[in-house]
Amino acid sequence: MMQLPILLATALRVFVTPTGAGDMSGTSWATAMSSIAAAVAAVGESADGGEVWVQGGKYDVGTTMTLKANTQVIGGFKGNEDSVEDADPEANQTILTATARMDTQWDDGSPVWTSEDGKWTYHPPVGFSFVKACTGVTAFSDAEEGSPNCGIRGLTFTLFNRTVVDFFHAGSDGLVVSKCRFLANNGSASSFSGKSRRLW
Repeated sequence: MMQLPILLATALRVFVTPTGAGDMSGTSWATAMSSIAAAVAAVGESADGGEVWVQGGKYDVGTTMTLKANTQVIGGFKGNEDSVEDADPEANQTILTATARMDTQWDDGSPVWTSEDGKWTYHPPVGFSFVKACTGVTAFSDAEEGSPNCGIRGLTFTLFNRTVVDFFHAGSDGLVVSKCRFLANNGSASSFSGKSRRLW
């Protein structure tokens, strides 16, 4: 089993929910931020790095988020946990999408996602099919100076039209991706290098 890197005791922890809470400082579930990007940026400013805990729900990705050294983004939380081991991505699906609209269809006209009572359900294509509409943005990238000891866990990525995770700078060894799903994404890359790690 792949484990996320161990962080220092002084590492920052930032909480995120789809609507935010309290003063949105991100210091607890009761004051959660509403933006994963803002939480990732806050952890990136911490000398020891840290964790972004993300409550289940749908999050629109409008710009690429840079993971700096010692940053972990973890989804699958109900929103009241105090231990990372209590995260459950199956029960608390944490969806990152490159489009604000989730009513995208396969090219045969069938829906990719449907929602009922706030719960999203994915519908695989029947046979060979393409997604009609995706947006060209990468969810996570590494920093120019390199981003060692990073992790992504318990997230579902959907409707991206290019690489979802793009780590290619020297010094970015150690990226751990676990318990994630990549659904209905389109992507291509013209070249690869020995240290490049690109996920679609």
